Amino acid sequence: MNEDLIAYALISACFGIVFLLWFLVAMFNREAVKRELQQRCCEPIHIRCLMGPPFGPRLVRWIRDELREFV
Repeated sequence: MNEDLIAYALISACFGIVFLLWFLVAMFNREAVKRELQQRCCEPIHIRCLMGPPFGPRLVRWIRDELREFV
């Protein structure tokens, strides 16, 4: 029984490592996009999203819209 527990712990650790690496890649890509947008002189638009049930009303609030012409 102890050997089964060790096997389950190793499998869980592998899944945890894969999830952690996936999360870190997602955060790196997010920051890369933000850095690229800043290099193009784009200003961030803040959008607040309130998480709720998918069948409920839409709870996204647009703080501001900004249309700009890029030279």
